[in-house]
Amino acid sequence: MNIGFFTECWDPQINGVMTSMKNLQDELIRRNNEIYIFAPRYKGYHDKDPHVFRQFAVTYIFQPEFKFAGMLRHKALRFAGSKKLDIIHSHTEFSLGIIGGGIARQLGLPFVMTFHTFWKYYSHYFMWDLLPKNLFRFILKTLYKSADYFIAPSQKVKSYLENEMQVRVPIRIIPTGLKLNHFSDFVITPRKKQEFRHKYGISRDDTVMLFVGRVGKEKSIDVLIRGLPELKKKYPRIKLLVVGDGPGSASLKNLAIKTGVGDSVIFTGYIPWEQIPIVYKSSDLFTLASVSETQGLVTVEALASGLPVVVKDDPANLDIIERGKYGLIFKRDQDFSRMVDHLLSRPRLCRSLRETALSGAMKYSLQEFGKRVIEYYNWILKDHAAKKRKN
Repeated sequence: MNIGFFTECWDPQINGVMTSMKNLQDELIRRNNEIYIFAPRYKGYHDKDPHVFRQFAVTYIFQPEFKFAGMLRHKALRFAGSKKLDIIHSHTEFSLGIIGGGIARQLGLPFVMTFHTFWKYYSHYFMWDLLPKNLFRFILKTLYKSADYFIAPSQKVKSYLENEMQVRVPIRIIPTGLKLNHFSDFVITPRKKQEFRHKYGISRDDTVMLFVGRVGKEKSIDVLIRGLPELKKKYPRIKLLVVGDGPGSASLKNLAIKTGVGDSVIFTGYIPWEQIPIVYKSSDLFTLASVSETQGLVTVEALASGLPVVVKDDPANLDIIERGKYGLIFKRDQDFSRMVDHLLSRPRLCRSLRETALSGAMKYSLQEFGKRVIEYYNWILKDHAAKKRKN
């Protein structure tokens, strides 16, 4: 099968959406499919892979790390036609998604879209949040109507698409897969662990709460910082390790200083994916206060690494930890410190969650992900052909 991925996120950019696509690409190629990538052009960056088509793009002024692709599609259409694509799979609602939808219509191909991001939690990145919420919602609804089929990574996403966005095309729930053995099989020596901790000023006896992800307003890292002063009363050696980068770093550092825990909140900046298992294995528990996740893959990574997790009460988080089976839940922001204390003060509970953590991650294997996507592709091709015959 020849499949076209249309995306706003590809090399050299690095984020969770791209990781998901790369994982799917690898698994589909392993199953003897050809994947062609349609992505924005980055000045000075050149692809070695002939499967990648670069669309002219400009920097998005409201968020410089993103590129906005031009809307002229004749070159992309010619490339897509020459590769004899069977299906077009968009991983974006925006310019390249629109281009992908247009090419699908011109070539008579099925157009499937994966929902990766709850943009309603990211509106502050669009025109400095000056765009009226109702207009923003209308634009999103219009963009989603271009898809013939949808992939939703969770029930939370499917419900959102059906109820808020009024999507009426077929939606298949397929949880995103991860290379779990990258985390579960990683063995860290005491020396490596000590070296990592020493690098960031963490001592052997410190308790490390971990956050991994984009450092932005939508991730609610401020909740973790605000809960730290209360925790330090009972656990004076507790530290919050924030791994990642983003536009919220400066304000969060100021918040840590303002709340009196500046020395206990450590910002590492970006750490390459290859080194992330060291981060998990050097920490004591994983924390997530975000309610903007479509699925919460960092929580899956933490479970695969054998970490106990404390997460906010949200459908995406509850799906992963199966409503408390594989982790602890706090309902209100002010309950965060109490729930971390509940975990740390019960060594038996902590040990039990570590022992069962990997079991909670197994349903997110990359092999299962690839298998279910291929099954959906095959169903889509049959359904699309049947609809064409009727018309």
